[in-house]
Amino acid sequence: MQPIIDYITGNWAIFLTACGTIGSVIYLVLDTRYARKATITEGLDDLHNKFNAVEDRVDKVEQELQHLPSARDVAALQGAIRDMKGETSALHTSIKGLSRLVDLLVKKEINTGDK
Repeated sequence: MQPIIDYITGNWAIFLTACGTIGSVIYLVLDTRYARKATITEGLDDLHNKFNAVEDRVDKVEQELQHLPSARDVAALQGAIRDMKGETSALHTSIKGLSRLVDLLVKKEINTGDK
C-alpha cells in the first residue's frame, strides 16, 4: 500500500490529469444520456399547456353533447315516425278513394253540362 501512495505523491500531476479526464468523459456521457432539469421543465410546461387545450376541447364537446337527444328520445322519435308513416299510408288510401269520387263527379258534371 505504501508504494502506491509514494507513486501517487510522486506523480500527482499525471494522476490528477487522468482523474480529471475520466471525470470529464463520465460527465459528458451522463450529460448526453440524461436530460437537464431546464429541458424537463420546458417539456413539462409544454405538456401542461397541451393538456389544458385538450381539456378545454373536451369541455366544449361535453357541452354540445348535453343538447343532443338521449337513446330513449331517439327510440321514441323512431316509434313516432313509424306511427306517422302508417297514418300517412292510411290517409293516402283515403285520399285516393276521394280523388276517384271527385273525378267521377267532375265527369258527371261535364256530361250533364253538355246536354
